[in-house]
Amino acid sequence: GDSASRGSAGADDVGRRMRCDQHAGEKLNFYCVTCTKQVCSHCLILGEHKNHENTPIDQAYETGKEALTAHRGQIESRMAVVEELLDKLHDAELDVQNNAESQRNVINSELDHLRELVEAKRNQLLSKAQLEEKQKRTQLHAQFDRAEAIRRDSEELARRSSEVLSVSSEHAFLAVVMPLIQDMKKSAGHQIDSGVQVSCMFRPLSTDAQLRCIGDLDLGHPRLPAASSAQASSVAGSYIQSQHPNYPVLQQSYSPAHAVATAAQVSFVPQMSQQPHLQQPHLPQQMQQHSVMLPGVGVPTSVVYHNVRA
Repeated sequence: GDSASRGSAGADDVGRRMRCDQHAGEKLNFYCVTCTKQVCSHCLILGEHKNHENTPIDQAYETGKEALTAHRGQIESRMAVVEELLDKLHDAELDVQNNAESQRNVINSELDHLRELVEAKRNQLLSKAQLEEKQKRTQLHAQFDRAEAIRRDSEELARRSSEVLSVSSEHAFLAVVMPLIQDMKKSAGHQIDSGVQVSCMFRPLSTDAQLRCIGDLDLGHPRLPAASSAQASSVAGSYIQSQHPNYPVLQQSYSPAHAVATAAQVSFVPQMSQQPHLQQPHLPQQMQQHSVMLPGVGVPTSVVYHNVRA
């Protein structure tokens, strides 16, 4: 009973919607295009929709259905385009994530490699500095020993002279004075060093060029091909060797274990030059002046080095 009542009420409601509210009993057989509203014939002839553009209700239905279908096709096309775009965006997001991780790995790997090279260079330079310090200390100790020997000899001669001067006997005095004077003359013939003959200065370390390279390090520079990279390294190494022959180029395969072995084969206290025109006659025999080009300085600088005594 309730279902039948609801069905009858629904039919009546539909029937009422198909009837004109302004003109009782008139069916809504037309569609006012101007007002986009369903109307009856009286509304078009006598009512407020008079002279409005209109069309029969069945034609309006077909036209509306066709328009809706066309718009639905456009919406479905847009949905397909948007779905494709979303798929591409999702793939792009994955690419960004993967490429960002790859970039971080490359940055960490390259900088770890640079850190290893810096540590290897640190060990090499520290070994050089240690060897240079050892050679300077060896020279200083040799000069210490010579000076100590002269002082002991002089003290002994001074003590003997005091004893001889205290002798009251003329015969006894004359018997020992001449050997003592001969010993004093012999001691006076031993040359005393005029001063410290070892340079206390150590060669400076300039990292200006390396700091500029680190400052220039940035993203966006593609890696050189293997052949070009090797050629560039060879050219750079030759240039550095020609400009600073005492500073060997660190090889790519260099490891911290090479530092001690390399330092042990290199002497860091320059020997006497074999070129006659570099000799400085006014300097002591143990010293020689060289003009060197220090890193970061545009003019030659004179540096005095001391030879290692045998």
